[in-house]
Amino acid sequence: MGKGLLDPKVDFVFKNIFGSEKNPEILISFLNATLKPKNKIISVKIKGTDIAKQFIEDKYSRLDVKATTSNNETINKIERT
Repeated sequence: MGKGLLDPKVDFVFKNIFGSEKNPEILISFLNATLKPKNKIISVKIKGTDIAKQFIEDKYSRLDVKATTSNNETINKIERT
């Protein structure tokens, strides 16, 4: 049986491609292409910081990526699950 390509839309595959601290340039390139920020992202810090719910009906959240642009602006990406 031949090996096929893994689907990057699968959460596990996506996190292994773009969530590796060993190769942040892959995530930086993806974020710049996707978000098209006015000032290019030049660095990222990948964290697994859980964000507590404020209300019972809130969804669980995690701050996954903290990025810095070329003009030293900080961008936080929050994933809601």
